[in-house]
Amino acid sequence: MLNLPRIKKIVLASVIAVSLCSLSLTSQALAAGAGSIRSGLDSAAQTSGLNQGAGTSLETVIGNLINAALSLVGVLLLVYLIYGGFKYMTAGGSGKGTEEAITIIKNAVVGLIIIVLSYYIADFVLTRLVGATEGGVVTPA
Repeated sequence: MLNLPRIKKIVLASVIAVSLCSLSLTSQALAAGAGSIRSGLDSAAQTSGLNQGAGTSLETVIGNLINAALSLVGVLLLVYLIYGGFKYMTAGGSGKGTEEAITIIKNAVVGLIIIVLSYYIADFVLTRLVGATEGGVVTPA
């Protein structure tokens, strides 16, 4: 009951998903083009008497939080994928064990695809928000 072409497709899809995750996660893309937001925040801080420039900018913090969350979930899904592969290898050809392992691998690959798509959606939304607050439209990186 070993379906090698199907397994090869699953492994190939998971390798592609992991490659896309590692190539696309950058915090600079989320923090690009926020000059007027920063100047507005500095002006509000000066008016209220707070110390200007005493920390990291808001857009950098948001970008770092999104990247950290997506990276953590990506690592957890990669561990889940490895667990599914281990379970598949140790199933010993039993039908129920291999089906469970394939289900785990499918779920991990779908999760990795969702992580990559959520990164691109967050990048798109944050870039459009920055563009709208600056009065123009910024194209995503």
